[in-house]
Amino acid sequence: MNTTPERPFSSPQEEIQWLRGQLESKTSPEQNEPTLSKEAAKEILHEVVEKASQPSESYALPDSDIKKKAESMEQEEHHEQIDELMAIAQEKGIISALKVARSIGNPHILDDFHDHLIEILLFQDDSQSSSS
Repeated sequence: MNTTPERPFSSPQEEIQWLRGQLESKTSPEQNEPTLSKEAAKEILHEVVEKASQPSESYALPDSDIKKKAESMEQEEHHEQIDELMAIAQEKGIISALKVARSIGNPHILDDFHDHLIEILLFQDDSQSSSS
């Protein structure tokens, strides 16, 4: 299966939908439960950041702002960092949010953010994600 998008994403919602499709393709629909391990889902997220086309400049967080954003978040509480990363994912896309999480330099934050993304992408109802 090709885990690289065919073209750059045009919006954060398109990025989320594509990622959700990648994750859902690894689940068992007849059981209505994911058979995808968290580690496998994290690999898909990693591959998206490493190999995906860059998101459209119309919504992505510019690389020059990634480090600034990460530095501004370093002193925040753990849950505030995760909440802010989720907000970045919604507004600027998952790729931008993952880049910020990596730039924070705390592997625990990155791991927790991956876990939170996976929970949202695998289990969040589509109606909740499109109502924002």
